[in-house]
This record gives sequence, structure tokens and C-alpha cells, in this order.
Amino acid sequence: MRLSCGFSPLQPFPPPLITRLVDGFSKTGISFVPYEQSYEHGFEDMRRRVPDITKVGEYIGWSPQRTLEETLKEITHWYISEGVVAA
Repeated sequence: MRLSCGFSPLQPFPPPLITRLVDGFSKTGISFVPYEQSYEHGFEDMRRRVPDITKVGEYIGWSPQRTLEETLKEITHWYISEGVVAA
């Protein structure tokens, strides 16, 4: 079963939502790191993901309590508050 909260991997990189969040918190901005530099030789990942939470809702009645934007804001605030990344 594939899960998601509404983000399409077919959107431009970086997605406007991510750009807006990072611009609000980071002085370094976003940089593109090629796949070959991100993963060790021989690592294989799915090149295209199209997750969907429809079945989860149908089977167990679950639905997200936060939007993707709310979730990313919480994660961004946590990383900054913990000193993991500089604001």
C-alpha cells in the first residue's frame, strides 16, 4: 500500500512550498545534489513515486490531521530549535 499526503513527484524541483519554507528559515537556500553524489555506488531507489492514502482511509478510516505544509513547518522548526541546522 502506498501512502502520501498530496505531494506529487511530478511537480518542479524544488516544489514552491519547499522553496517558500526554506526561504523563510534558511540563509543558505536550496541546492540540487545529483543522485550520484547523494547515494553510494550501487544504491538503487525508485526514480518515480506516486503514493496515495486513499486505501488507508477506505480500510481503517484514517486521514491526515495536518497538511503537508504544517508538517514541514513543524519539522523545520524542530531542526532549527535543536541546532541541527542554522536559521
